Amino acid sequence: MSIRCPEFDASTLEAMTGDDPRQLRRFYLMFQAVCRWQHEALCREASQGHFEEAARCARRLKVSCFTVGALALGHAYSRIESVASRWNGDELRAGLADIEAQLEYTLANLGDIAVGIAGREMPVPRRAAAEARP
Repeated sequence: MSIRCPEFDASTLEAMTGDDPRQLRRFYLMFQAVCRWQHEALCREASQGHFEEAARCARRLKVSCFTVGALALGHAYSRIESVASRWNGDELRAGLADIEAQLEYTLANLGDIAVGIAGREMPVPRRAAAEARP
């Protein structure tokens, strides 16, 4: 049984933090860095057969994904957590291989969102100030 959900829900993070562009951008950029770091830790633990620690990494990733609204990726990490907690190495490696493209896609989209937010927070120069420039 697969869970159908939207790929990304921007209102999730806004509901928790408010709609301050600087705060949202900061969370998205921080998520990108931490997610990549945690995913690498998950892969490392899985490759060494440390299933319990791999499940912990997947749980942290799942919660982080749901927090920023990366719902599909969060559900994917939820499946990885379940597989790791069953100590199934072959299924875990296959699941990690399958999640790579989705991870890159989500991180790239969050980068685009962060850039878009940065554009919203840039002050627009006043007309008088712009005309006063030499």
